[in-house]
Amino acid sequence: MKILLIKLFNSKTLFFLITTAIILSLNLIPLIMQFRHSPPGRTFALIHNNAQDFFFYQSLMNEGANGAWLTSDPYTAEPHQSSIIFSYFVWLGKLSNLLNLPYAITYHLARIILSILFLLSIFYFLFSTRLPHPRLTYLLFLFAAPFMHKIADGSTIPYMNWWTGMDPIRRVAYLPHHMFGGLFLVISIILIIKFFSLYVIPTGVEGSPAMKLHDERFLDKPAPSEVEGLGMTRMKYLLWLIFISALLAFVHTPSLFILLLIIPPALFIYFISYKSILLGNSKHQITNIKQAPNHKYQTPKFGILNIVNYLELGICNLRFPFAGLLVYWFIGLLFLLFMVSQTRNGFPWSQYIDWEKNLQFPLDRELIGAFGLTFPFSILGAWQAVRSKKFEYILITCWLFIPFLFIPIAPKLGISNIRLIQGIPYLPLAILAIMGITILTQDVIPSVARNLSTCLRNNLAFARDPSTSVGMTRLAQSRDSNNNFINNLFAYLFIGLFVYFTLPTLQWSLQDQVREYWPIFGNVYLDNRLNNAFAFVNQNFPPKTVTLGTFYTGNYLPAFTRTLSFIGHFGYTYNVEEKQKKVMKFFEGKMTDEEAKEFLMSNKIALIWQGPEEKPIYKDYLYPKLLKLVYDKEEVTIYTVEF
Repeated sequence: MKILLIKLFNSKTLFFLITTAIILSLNLIPLIMQFRHSPPGRTFALIHNNAQDFFFYQSLMNEGANGAWLTSDPYTAEPHQSSIIFSYFVWLGKLSNLLNLPYAITYHLARIILSILFLLSIFYFLFSTRLPHPRLTYLLFLFAAPFMHKIADGSTIPYMNWWTGMDPIRRVAYLPHHMFGGLFLVISIILIIKFFSLYVIPTGVEGSPAMKLHDERFLDKPAPSEVEGLGMTRMKYLLWLIFISALLAFVHTPSLFILLLIIPPALFIYFISYKSILLGNSKHQITNIKQAPNHKYQTPKFGILNIVNYLELGICNLRFPFAGLLVYWFIGLLFLLFMVSQTRNGFPWSQYIDWEKNLQFPLDRELIGAFGLTFPFSILGAWQAVRSKKFEYILITCWLFIPFLFIPIAPKLGISNIRLIQGIPYLPLAILAIMGITILTQDVIPSVARNLSTCLRNNLAFARDPSTSVGMTRLAQSRDSNNNFINNLFAYLFIGLFVYFTLPTLQWSLQDQVREYWPIFGNVYLDNRLNNAFAFVNQNFPPKTVTLGTFYTGNYLPAFTRTLSFIGHFGYTYNVEEKQKKVMKFFEGKMTDEEAKEFLMSNKIALIWQGPEEKPIYKDYLYPKLLKLVYDKEEVTIYTVEF
């Protein structure tokens, strides 16, 4: 077993494959169990998140498979403008049609493939950025979980259990567009760090290797070929960043929003550190800055005019990274504003603004608990990251903490506060936590232990051997042994606490996911005979036929037929509450013929679906003077309007 673990940790490929396979298997177990749980004659619809949203995505894929390129609302009969919002699901439907796969299968393949690429990008990021203990960081990212706590009814649940992004099992392979956003957010961070690394910025004391490198490549004029090569590479990174910002704005705008939020403070904090070097304090001085090519500045002096000069040096000089990243930031902001403008094109797209403002969660009460055991260590890691003056560490710190500062003012910004934690915060959290643990084990704990026990160890060492040299040698050996013991003790303690707090959350997550879709609901475990009715509608009625069913039927009908549901989704049905009352009154048979006629005519309803959800409401035929039977089976009765 020990040899296997050693091989696992020594091989990057094997480590990634095994750990990733474990977490993805946990993610898929509930789906497989629910599919196998399907009773005879029924099939699980492969729902893995919210049933309404799942069928909404399937409905958009159905639109794409039937020729659409833009998104139209499948759950309202009112005229509205098509939109590019969610149109990537429309295009995914075209791919599903091309591959001849059911929409649900294509949907799950998309989220799993994107999840694997997302995890692979994180693994590459951890190793390419030379972060401490990348394997442990990856493990922490995969399995770090919220604390459990008791609620009013006496049950024990995780903090923020209502938000899937905090669940270690769910978040690793969530909605396809969320996985896309996470993937390209990580890629953007990698590109930003690579772009920044092409500029040599002094970070060491005078005479150090870092300062010598700075003297050679920044102060001295580089060869033309070197400048051209670096310039082309910088431009390549910048163009990729701009292209990805357009993709993020289109597919998962919150990921781009997080990026735009963290870049300015990261640059500012880094520039403050850089300015202290340029201004020349007792530890960091540049004595020959006037030798820089095309440089008008002299030896650093304090003063307002001089600070302005350094700002121009840091921001306007193209040999510094600030200008390029600010250009990227501005273009990314334009892409984000363009997507926001698409929400002003009438219902249902315009309701996103009001929905965002009102969708405020109790993050102030639950967020810290949701970050669990790793959060205290991340604070120490953040302190060390900023203190290091390394841009990549500063960027990671801003990635985690800057969005938190905007949570109290989210309503004033017109956004949901949940958007501020949609930038995969568990990744910078894990990175900073490992940095914090490293500082504790290498510096803080040994230092404290050494200071507390120095007197005792001195006495013991010299008591055993009065010889000073021998006594000091034994003292050093005793100190090293004690440090190793303390580090090992801390490691075992942390692992024990991590397992103690993580396992209950993982267990709860699996049970909750299985339990959520275990009951045999008609819109979750679909009657196989409905496929015949779906085929009948698709063969005999034109696309966009306005169809009336109850709420849950209307939710899944557009996913399997080319119809338009009169009602079917709380977010995408116009005036849903009033419509729902009328729909129930209609299917209960409580409308007069005149009322039913007016209801059908005013809403341009051409098809009525009386299926498994509707038949228990009223067991007889509906409004025989108004409706004509066109399909009559045990499971479904379909009518057309006859007037």
